[in-house]
Amino acid sequence: MVYLVECSDQRNIFVFEILKERQNCAEFKFSDGSAYEMSVTVVFSPARKLLPDEARALPADAAVVGGAQSDGVLGILDARGIQYRNLLSDEEYAVRNAKLTAEAALSLIIGGTDKSVFENNVLVLGCGRVGKAVALLLAKTGIKTAVATFDQAELAAAALYADTAFPGQDLSAHIGGFDVVINTIPAKILDGAILEKIAPGTMLFELASVDCLDRGEARGYPFEYVPAPGLPAKYSARAAAAIMAKSILARAVG
Repeated sequence: MVYLVECSDQRNIFVFEILKERQNCAEFKFSDGSAYEMSVTVVFSPARKLLPDEARALPADAAVVGGAQSDGVLGILDARGIQYRNLLSDEEYAVRNAKLTAEAALSLIIGGTDKSVFENNVLVLGCGRVGKAVALLLAKTGIKTAVATFDQAELAAAALYADTAFPGQDLSAHIGGFDVVINTIPAKILDGAILEKIAPGTMLFELASVDCLDRGEARGYPFEYVPAPGLPAKYSARAAAAIMAKSILARAVG
């Protein structure tokens, strides 16, 4: 087995270093045209979105590890006999990565506002792994935190992770009362009727891989929208690499 690591961010550079100590490992580049006699696993950053042409250019019959990909890319990989593993399907990895994301979110709040963190009212949108981790860390730190979720099954549990919780359908009535909004839902959930209720000066941090709003529309409102995907790679790259490498080595594709 040869591990080929695309060193597209600092996290993957550390992953490369870890794997190289234990396995036959090399840096992967689409342009090198190398042929491999052994079976290969190509490792991408969890934040890396493959393009269709890139999916067609991967080594035939390879295994590939990375983050979530589009249905079109997954279809191309499947048709080429390439096994794809989404790291987030590993629950241990996903939970540990969510904790690192939460730490980075706290750093964003500290560095992104001119108030003490304890003066901010924070709203977390979503109650999946990342939403729970963010809300739990902020609440434990003593920051006033609320959670809004569209998942009715999660609504009662959300109160365990934050000071208050309310249905996502009620966002319009509540969102104006927050200094910081952190989105973890990978979907466009904020339309004009909600955006106009966000208070001037509010910081809206986008942690999801899909924008929660239309960026062009958002420019017309007096709050600040800050795209911030892939936070572990930026704020805790070495720790993120360690849990990524552990997942890769513990459960090889195929």
